[in-house]
Amino acid sequence: CRYLDNIFNAPFRLPPNATVRSNVINSAPPYLDAVAGDLRLKEPLGKNAGAIAPGGRLFQTGWDFKNPPNPLPVYKPADFPFVNKIRNSCFEFGSLESWERTGEANATVVKGNGWGNDFARCTAHPTGTMRHELKLGAGKNGVVQEITGLSPRGTYILSAWVRVDGVNETVMLGVKDYGGKEITVESAANGWTRKDITFTMGPATKEAIVYLEKTTAGNGNAWGDNFIVQLQK
Repeated sequence: CRYLDNIFNAPFRLPPNATVRSNVINSAPPYLDAVAGDLRLKEPLGKNAGAIAPGGRLFQTGWDFKNPPNPLPVYKPADFPFVNKIRNSCFEFGSLESWERTGEANATVVKGNGWGNDFARCTAHPTGTMRHELKLGAGKNGVVQEITGLSPRGTYILSAWVRVDGVNETVMLGVKDYGGKEITVESAANGWTRKDITFTMGPATKEAIVYLEKTTAGNGNAWGDNFIVQLQK
């Protein structure tokens, strides 16, 4: 997560894996005219800093039902540097949309513990969960997703939070078909652990396949959450 160039009215705390940079903390931000909806900031905080709409127009909230855009915009996924290329990466749809089951095909999406790392209550511990998370049940099984729109020769990081229960259970995160050798990393930890893989795309390759597998056939479970494929350079 990156928190860049924001205005906050009070100090805040975030886990160490979050990047926090170039933010303004002010209990009474010096807007030019907040009552009139002009949320640009006064100097010397920066010329044209603050809430500005495209084209320099003043920022407005809500939807103008009397003047809808014509033609209506067509939804397209965001495409900018460092965007996460994995679809439904946190399973917050409450389903396996964009993923395919593998192995014994008993992967499901189950309820998580909310934003449950208790960070705001000063009892932070590693977690990969939000409202939903991936569960891989007994036996060898997993999920897979094909990622498109990658940059040839680009270097990416594949990352996920994983955990297992039971004895001698192992979960494996992997990437393949990106123009290089298949790369995997395993975990047998019972607590949430972040695992990551760095890979470089082939000179003419724009796709890759990422997957999570429970590689042991026991009756225990494995979990995964917060998957990321992100451009590094």
